[in-house]
Amino acid sequence: MKIIILLLTLIIADFTVKAQSIVLADNSPRKENPRNISRTDKAPLFVFNNYGIDLRHEDLKEYPQHVLGDQVARKMYATQKVYVRKHSTDISFMENTVEIYKPAIYNSILKLDNYFKKAVRRQEMDTQKACDELSECLDIAYLAYYEEKTEELEKTLKKAKSPEELLAVFHSISIKE
Repeated sequence: MKIIILLLTLIIADFTVKAQSIVLADNSPRKENPRNISRTDKAPLFVFNNYGIDLRHEDLKEYPQHVLGDQVARKMYATQKVYVRKHSTDISFMENTVEIYKPAIYNSILKLDNYFKKAVRRQEMDTQKACDELSECLDIAYLAYYEEKTEELEKTLKKAKSPEELLAVFHSISIKE
């Protein structure tokens, strides 16, 4: 009986020591507002290279129309063609599958597209400004497809919840010619 009481005392003492060490480790200095994505300095957060890629996509002849105009329609279609891969199967009972490459980037573009469409429809934003903003984001997304190390960008885009935060992330990216 004395041995059982001694063992229980040791186990309880061990848990209290571990709890104290966790509390002491948790008193480390914290970052102020870790979800705030907008940056105050002008240094770009990410830099992507343009390896001579034509971002106007004038070679596209057939593409769906877009509310914000022909330029955005071409860029949106080109981005969709790059990011979305459709796999067809030969087995009759299996359906075709769709794979999205770098889904965080592609889904953020879709969110921004909906945001700008709604802003123009509600007359909260000028059509030309919305076209320019979305066009810039589409250029960055198109170039991000060809970059190998985009994990940090994808994590940042996943953290962004609102379209304004997504726009702040895309504005923190610079394109190096």
